[in-house]
Amino acid sequence: MPVSRILLALLIAILFPAKVPRAEVIAIDDPRQARVIDGDSLQIDGRVIALSGIDAPEIGQRCRYDDLAWTCGLAAAHDLRKHVILGRGPLRCEVGAVREDGVREAVCVLGELDLAVVQLESGMAVVAEGAPQGYRRTEARARQARLGIWHSEFTPPARWRATARRAQARDPGCMLRARREADGRRLYYTLFDEAFDAVAADPASRVYCSDDNARADGYRRPGELPDG
Repeated sequence: MPVSRILLALLIAILFPAKVPRAEVIAIDDPRQARVIDGDSLQIDGRVIALSGIDAPEIGQRCRYDDLAWTCGLAAAHDLRKHVILGRGPLRCEVGAVREDGVREAVCVLGELDLAVVQLESGMAVVAEGAPQGYRRTEARARQARLGIWHSEFTPPARWRATARRAQARDPGCMLRARREADGRRLYYTLFDEAFDAVAADPASRVYCSDDNARADGYRRPGELPDG
């Protein structure tokens, strides 16, 4: 290619740079406006967000310590909720991918704290496939110190979800309920929702141990935007 054409191409690139799509950012100044769903997901402004790079025990999941079973999934959810409610500074989530069911996978930073790292440091989550090395090192430190779920015997959350569907209808201890509302919407609620007790008392409601399973059956969150 002649030098003049190369220079022209460079000049065009400088004057008219290609537009690179910007990542979707979901942000709120007051983190208390976020609604925690479980140990690795929350809802902000009608969007359901999963923390990228980690997988926390599902809200109905139990772990075992010696001969005792404890509600590690519920503990992980409470741990995330504690950090969100007591956190200082804005909450900013940068979306990296959108799942078929509309859930955003995002890195969420509260003030200067990466919420995924916070959950890993507490031993309340494991790294997901493809997680960055920094996350893996944090998990390794928590595992070595036997923090959170690492002082227990537990089934990896992904494997547990696959088996939970068969047992969840028989487990009233799972803190997730779903029902069809009068207007036809199919919604699921966790114990952090004000309407949870009323929905749980409804004999027509369904029991779920995992929000992923509820979403797979077509249920969505109260206030979730139609486009996810």
